[in-house]
Amino acid sequence: MSMRLFSLKNMLLGLWLSLSTGVVANELFNEYAQKSSFLLNLARLVEWPNEDQLPEHALNFCFMGDDSFGDTLNNIRDKTVRGHQIAIKKHIQFTELDSCHLVFIDASEHDNLETILDFTAERPILTVGDVSDFAIKGGLVNLINYQERILLEINLDAAQRTQLRISSRLLSLARLIEEHKKTE
Repeated sequence: MSMRLFSLKNMLLGLWLSLSTGVVANELFNEYAQKSSFLLNLARLVEWPNEDQLPEHALNFCFMGDDSFGDTLNNIRDKTVRGHQIAIKKHIQFTELDSCHLVFIDASEHDNLETILDFTAERPILTVGDVSDFAIKGGLVNLINYQERILLEINLDAAQRTQLRISSRLLSLARLIEEHKKTE
């Protein structure tokens, strides 16, 4: 797929995401406001195994590392995904990962990335990052800032291991990534 077509598809996705979450783009590009909208809509386009057995208030959006999002998460704080209220948990520790449904791993966790991704690899946790090679290293979704647009990379191998089901609509808007296998 050409970069031009990829960019056009992602521009349309960004517009749809912004309109569907009530986030209106101002004159200046606000990267993390857009990324907060992407997180909400990723959750809407991904299904967790046994999701129907979750308590109503049990969709935990967790954030590891520095707080790059700041107040932009207020845009999604009171939203729901298929009847599940979103709970925002910032500055979580490694030991809290099992309580997360979605975890955004900040670039400040670069030195711990391999350990985090190894731990989440076979758990139903939607791992999201925004650093180069995130998806290649085993993260599920990478949000890339390219010319003031957010582009998606999705690692299908990671999705299969976690048993998360990703909407074909979302897959059609993303660049699909093969991860690099570790050599022993």
